[in-house]
Amino acid sequence: MALLTAVGLLLSWLESWLVPAIAIPGVKPGLANLATVLALFWFGRRDALAVSLARVLLAGLLFGSLSSLLYALSGALLALAGMALARRSDRLGPVGISALGGVLHNAAQLSLAALVAKTPGLLGYFPILFLAGTLTGLLNGVLSLAVLKRVK
Repeated sequence: MALLTAVGLLLSWLESWLVPAIAIPGVKPGLANLATVLALFWFGRRDALAVSLARVLLAGLLFGSLSSLLYALSGALLALAGMALARRSDRLGPVGISALGGVLHNAAQLSLAALVAKTPGLLGYFPILFLAGTLTGLLNGVLSLAVLKRVK
């Protein structure tokens, strides 16, 4: 679990370098979620929660601000809750679960932004973030599946 947390933290750091290159505000690859998906499949929801919380808190303290930490935490918690429920049903594999996590992560962050800014109109941005979360979640799911197949 410590290794997954470290990998997630490293991926968060790499993302902090990639994000300025992406032209769409609020869109990130979500590569650090790879650690959470792997923890969910290898160890279960409690350990995935521990990995996710540790990664988000450490990344927030090392590379972010209090507000970025709160946004990341809201996204991580909703994403993990949805992914854990989907994992229990056994109907979705890593790719589908990761895509769900990407969408829920964006939904939580956008909802928090609309609440904090007292601007419900921000929710109109959701279709763009829905598409971005789905695509990045699918990519991360494919990467997760590849790791899960190779590492038992």
